[in-house]
Amino acid sequence: MQAWCQGLLLAALLMPLLPAQAQEAEPGGAAPMDFRALDQQAEALFDKFLVLGADVVAARHQSRHPVWGQLLVLVSVAPAENFHLETMQFSIDGESAASHRYSAAEIAALGQGGAQRLFEGDVMPGKRQLAVSWEGDAGSAEKPKRRLTWAFDSMGQRGVVEVHLAWNKKLARPEFTLRQWQ
Repeated sequence: MQAWCQGLLLAALLMPLLPAQAQEAEPGGAAPMDFRALDQQAEALFDKFLVLGADVVAARHQSRHPVWGQLLVLVSVAPAENFHLETMQFSIDGESAASHRYSAAEIAALGQGGAQRLFEGDVMPGKRQLAVSWEGDAGSAEKPKRRLTWAFDSMGQRGVVEVHLAWNKKLARPEFTLRQWQ
C-alpha cells in the first residue's frame, strides 16, 4: 500500500482522539497534553492498521489466484456444405454453464478455421462431469442433435478443451471430436 494512503488512514484514525484531549483542558488555561499516551495510542492503531493491510493483501492474492481450477471450452467446426451448426450448450455436473445460438457470420468464421470461446470460468476442484450438446440443420426434416459427456479433473489447474464438429462421411452425419490440452 502506498505511504500516503497509510498516512491518510492513520490521520483519520487519530482525529477522534484529539478533540477528547482538548475537551479535558481547564477553562481559561492550557492543559498539558500527554503526548506519550497519545503516541502509544497512535502506535497501537498503526500496528492494527498494518495487520489489516496484510489481511487485505492476502485476501486480494486469494481472489486473484483461487485454488479452484479454470476451464476453457473452445468450439471449432470443419466446413461442411450439408450441415450448419445452430446452437451449442455446455453444462457442468448437470447445471447449464453456457449456451450459444450461432449467426451465419459466426458459422462462416468457424468454417474458415476460427474458434469460439463457449465457456471460460472457474471449476471447483475434483472430478466434474462435463457435457456439450449441439443442434444443427442437415437439410432434412429432422434436425440432428448430439450430446457428448466426459469426466474432467480440475486439480486446481487450468484445462483447455476443444470441441470440434465435423461431417462424418461414413456415417453421413456430423460428429464430435474432443481434444483436451493439459
